[in-house]
Amino acid sequence: MDMQANEEVKTPFQASIYYGVLLAVISIIFNLFSVFIPSEQRQSNALLFGLLSFIIIVGSITYVVSTALNARKKEQGGFISFGQGITMSFWIGLVNSLIYSVWSLVLYIIDPNALENAINEVRMQLEKRDDTEEQIAMQMKIMEYAISPYITLPIGVIFSVLITMIIGLAISGILQKEKEHPF
Repeated sequence: MDMQANEEVKTPFQASIYYGVLLAVISIIFNLFSVFIPSEQRQSNALLFGLLSFIIIVGSITYVVSTALNARKKEQGGFISFGQGITMSFWIGLVNSLIYSVWSLVLYIIDPNALENAINEVRMQLEKRDDTEEQIAMQMKIMEYAISPYITLPIGVIFSVLITMIIGLAISGILQKEKEHPF
């Protein structure tokens, strides 16, 4: 009896859940590390901190997506279509971003002052630039709206899914290998 006949074939969504959760855990761990870096250090080394964050995020996404697509390719006897790669990248990004969004809300509950501290940091930076009080008030009003969870969460989900899909697009292009049809 054929062994594959007994195995349940996973959909791209089912095959992606584990990797989406894995990426979310990596993202949360990185977030925890960055929370413990004093804000003065983050501000004084903002470019370095931003670049390092970008490298870690893109590297994590690349690693997880390539691992997921290689595992799927292996499960399917060495074949994976470009469409499967993109679909899996979408699901990985969506699962990751939804879990991370819940984490962000939990973080706001755990530390309700985090948002206020971020707003105060921006205010201090604006005051150092010698902006007028009217300019500062206008910029603060815009920023308070922009960093509210009602704005940051949906934008974060969309951005995370798009970045994961863009990286997945490149990896899918490299890994794709479709079965040849006998006709």
